[in-house]
Amino acid sequence: MAPEPSAASAPGSDSPIATPAIGPRDKVRLHFRKAGSLRWLSHHDLMRTFERMLRRADIPFRCTQGFHPHPRIVFALSLPLGVIGQAEIA
Repeated sequence: MAPEPSAASAPGSDSPIATPAIGPRDKVRLHFRKAGSLRWLSHHDLMRTFERMLRRADIPFRCTQGFHPHPRIVFALSLPLGVIGQAEIA
């Protein structure tokens, strides 16, 4: 027998319901280029650079929930070191 939807969403219930991430709900597609000396930037460093860029520009973004929240940024491809990216998407 399936539980009732109203009972599963009750505040005191023990059912594991995922809570949505807090922040703006709009999705933005960024096009960028990774060339020159930036081609030696790793994927992890590039993600931290984008996070720092968003924080400094005071642009609202969505963060994950948990013990160590981080921004919800998705890159289409992760480029290896030394490879030039002309039309990258985030």
